[in-house]
Amino acid sequence: MELKRELFENGIALLSNEVRENETVAISGSIKAGAMCDRPGSFGAAELASRLLMRGTKSLSASQISQKIEESGATLSFENRDESVYFSSRCYYGVLEDVLEIIGDCLMHPSFPESEIIQARNEIIAEIKAEEDDTRSAAYRRLVELVFGRDEVYGRDPLGRQDELAKLEKNDLSRFHDENYHPDRLVIAMTGGYEFDLVRAKIDKIFSSWKKGTGAKFSYRESKENAPDKASAVQMKHKTQVDLAMGLKAVPRSSRGYYPLNLGNLVLGRLGLYGRLGKNVREERGLAYYSFSALQSKLFSGLFGVFAGVNPTNLGRAAEGIFQEVARITTEPIPQKELETAKRNSLGSLSISLDTSVERVAILHDIEYNNLGLDYLERYPAILDRVSSEEILSLFQKYVKLDQLSIVAAGPIDDRALESLLPAKAAV
Repeated sequence: MELKRELFENGIALLSNEVRENETVAISGSIKAGAMCDRPGSFGAAELASRLLMRGTKSLSASQISQKIEESGATLSFENRDESVYFSSRCYYGVLEDVLEIIGDCLMHPSFPESEIIQARNEIIAEIKAEEDDTRSAAYRRLVELVFGRDEVYGRDPLGRQDELAKLEKNDLSRFHDENYHPDRLVIAMTGGYEFDLVRAKIDKIFSSWKKGTGAKFSYRESKENAPDKASAVQMKHKTQVDLAMGLKAVPRSSRGYYPLNLGNLVLGRLGLYGRLGKNVREERGLAYYSFSALQSKLFSGLFGVFAGVNPTNLGRAAEGIFQEVARITTEPIPQKELETAKRNSLGSLSISLDTSVERVAILHDIEYNNLGLDYLERYPAILDRVSSEEILSLFQKYVKLDQLSIVAAGPIDDRALESLLPAKAAV
């Protein structure tokens, strides 16, 4: 696969893959103006601003933006996350310039209409309340608070906080936009039926007047305050299920340790019906509705987590089964056959994803966003091939320590019931 890259004078990064026989174009992009840019006292500004990008610009109303996209037969959406605001679009090549102009207008010139602010704020608050009443979401949110710190970047809910959202006004959003929406924070990935030079010229024409930011550099400061080995119960007595979330800090995506940890994660809780965890806790013991592990590696840090949904009467035994499998992968090398299965799965998943334009462009975006290099796809098989069972074991012993695992349970449970799990963890 041939990739072409352009770094524009104002800092915009474009990564492209031409597929001439395809008449459609898929776009995946991001701008580093996510929740980590929120100021204390204004948690939720990034979310609110991102929702308003398509609800009015200095030249177009929300209905006009919607009409233009619909008449073009295109799709366009924006989504705020902890680091960046992501956007995606699909269209026919014939309307590509129109779609790029809309994206540019939304990113550069949002107007933040008062009526739309009220509506979007109410939507966000409703979603926060829904999260708080969902055992799985509540367990995850509390876990990241314990692991990273409640007021720290990766510990905060990207949606924000209700009391702080209620205070945000138009001038707060305009200031947030001025401080954080800059072209040198923008990544655009594209694939489809077009000529690279023509697309490059279109992007330059639309975005060239957008000047680099002069404010604070996009960066991250690691918190040293939060301690490991925390436990917390989110009491939801009206629920019938307990959701468990366990985790600790892991590596960022750029770390060489990402690949061994990710392969180990596949073995532990992803392959087939959720790997060893699914086999032990769900299939053989019948103690969980689901049980899996996850490695979330981002620009500056990462989270390794284990998650399960259980009947409250099975909580202790399910937790014990999870502890056993975590202990096993941190003390025993993965058998070669199991490791080769994980490697084939990883390679196969990537190959299948590259077959569809939507998934392919998302991969291209990740390559540019994480600075993986234009030859990443060619190097990937060799990267996996070099990973050994011994390396996986060494990294799991370094990063996944049972005695430092934070634990959260959300549902009909109290702190005393949760604390009863800790001896089982210590005994493994």
